[in-house]
Amino acid sequence: MENIVLVGSQGHALSVLDAIEKAGRYCVVGLLDRFREKGTIAWGYEILGAEEDLAAVASVRNVTGAVVAVGNNLARASVCAVCSSRSRSCNFQSSFTRQQRLAQACRLTAGLL
Repeated sequence: MENIVLVGSQGHALSVLDAIEKAGRYCVVGLLDRFREKGTIAWGYEILGAEEDLAAVASVRNVTGAVVAVGNNLARASVCAVCSSRSRSCNFQSSFTRQQRLAQACRLTAGLL
């Protein structure tokens, strides 16, 4: 299983975590969130730092991917930009379960849930 981090730890992150865990393709090693103190626990996962810490966390925890779990579209775009600029070696991942249904006209890109 590939090690990933989840960026975000609020309500939307719980839904994203649920989908990731059900898919069984990734091992979530922790969460990144600038609004929570490093070392605290959210949804059963340790807060490893802020999104600016992605490269350092990826190096130490053998992380190869990240999923941005921020519900607000504008904030999500900003977080994605920060993550992309901080870690070129970390890929954005998508996670879907068999129960999820998408409209025929949907187009999926990296990092979506």
